[in-house]
Amino acid sequence: MANLTIPQLPSQTAATDLDLLVIVNSGETTTSKITRADLLSGVIEQPGFVPGDASDSIVPYYYPTSSGLTANTAYVDKLYVEQNTINSNNHQLFLDTTGSTITSTKPYNAVIGGNGNSISSNYSTEGYNYIFGGIGSSITGGQVNMCLNAGSQISSSVGSWNTIIGTQAGKIQGGNRNSVIGGVYNEVQGGNSNAIVGGQNQYVSGNNNFAAASNGTLANTSNFAFIASQANGNINGGNDAFNAMIGSYFSTMGFNGAYGSVMLGGYQNYFKNFYGPGNEYRWSSSVLLGGINNKQADDAGTGNGAVASGVILGGMNNTTKATNPTRFPTFISTESSTISGGASRAVIIAGSGNTISGTTNTIGLGLTNRTPTQSDTTYTENLKSYGQQYTNTTSQTGTTISVDMNQGNTHFIQATGNLDLTLTNLKEGGEYTIMVETTGNFSMSSLSTAGFSQKQNTNFMNLTNTGFVQLRFVCVNGYIACWHIDLF
Repeated sequence: MANLTIPQLPSQTAATDLDLLVIVNSGETTTSKITRADLLSGVIEQPGFVPGDASDSIVPYYYPTSSGLTANTAYVDKLYVEQNTINSNNHQLFLDTTGSTITSTKPYNAVIGGNGNSISSNYSTEGYNYIFGGIGSSITGGQVNMCLNAGSQISSSVGSWNTIIGTQAGKIQGGNRNSVIGGVYNEVQGGNSNAIVGGQNQYVSGNNNFAAASNGTLANTSNFAFIASQANGNINGGNDAFNAMIGSYFSTMGFNGAYGSVMLGGYQNYFKNFYGPGNEYRWSSSVLLGGINNKQADDAGTGNGAVASGVILGGMNNTTKATNPTRFPTFISTESSTISGGASRAVIIAGSGNTISGTTNTIGLGLTNRTPTQSDTTYTENLKSYGQQYTNTTSQTGTTISVDMNQGNTHFIQATGNLDLTLTNLKEGGEYTIMVETTGNFSMSSLSTAGFSQKQNTNFMNLTNTGFVQLRFVCVNGYIACWHIDLF
């Protein structure tokens, strides 16, 4: 090679590994040669990223630059952060987790923080599943589900908008718009628009149920049922709504055809299915406030009763039991009493050991071991009045008169001739007075007292000529004692 200066050397743009390079040692005493491949041995040959075609875009070195078509964008295939995955092409994200797994064709699945978290979805139309923090959380299927700081689980193959926040070992098993917030071992077992807030060991299914700070169960279709501060309570079954259990302990409500029933406070109380034949009373409500071991059930006291709009206020061991409809029964501060047998509008207040069966408008006040048997009657043991005692009165004129003792115990008759008198609705133990005004020398032609044999005093049937007579009657032992007093 002729002697040439460096500027005179020809230029070369292509390079091969076998090209030779000249090396002068540091002392400039030795000149040697080396191939390009040996010189660059151990040095990274390609950069991690290369510029894309768009402005300020980069792509992996093994991508064609034409892949970077969006400005100000970094194109990545996989991004590893402490052995976790961010994969935007498949909408998956792992950050700062341990042992978490996403297996999904659903977009927007994310796990951020926590330990042992897992999302497994089957994307078809909507996704959006998230886990943020927490320990042991799991979302399986569903749409737009979210766990926040929870050691919890959501499993929903067709549901959507389910949320768990700050719950230990909580679950949502399918359904839509269900939420579990706080608490421990709480679970929504399907259904729609159910919520559990706080508490423990709560199980909710059906629709539109709410459980708060409790330890109980809302199950099946008890719509709009509610438990608050409840220990081991149960609202189960039924097909109606607006039923509530608040602050009760070891109590049960089971419905079929009962709107607006409430159990407030109390211990071991039991409401079981209120309905009437043909559901004519399915709209009705029942109320229990406080009390211990009170029941509304069937004739055996354990199964489905036919009780409409019952009320229990306090008391203990009281039972409304009916296979035939028992309507509007009420207990107030009584003990070990029963209303049954199709009774309607029966009331027992105070006392103990009493039974009302099959009557209407019967009231027991302070009774002990009694069985009232008459409708439209109030029963009591003893009665002391601090004021007057008086009854309704009636007044009639004529010769044929019927007096209804259900209209009162004192009556007036103006006789215009011989009198045919009939007394109705006489009661054993009843005392009655009839004032008779005569305008002539009359008598009673007849006296009818159905159900009682008459015992009359002398001249009872004769009435005073132009004056007033007081007729008195007392019913006892199947007899009616009859006498009159001429007044003036």
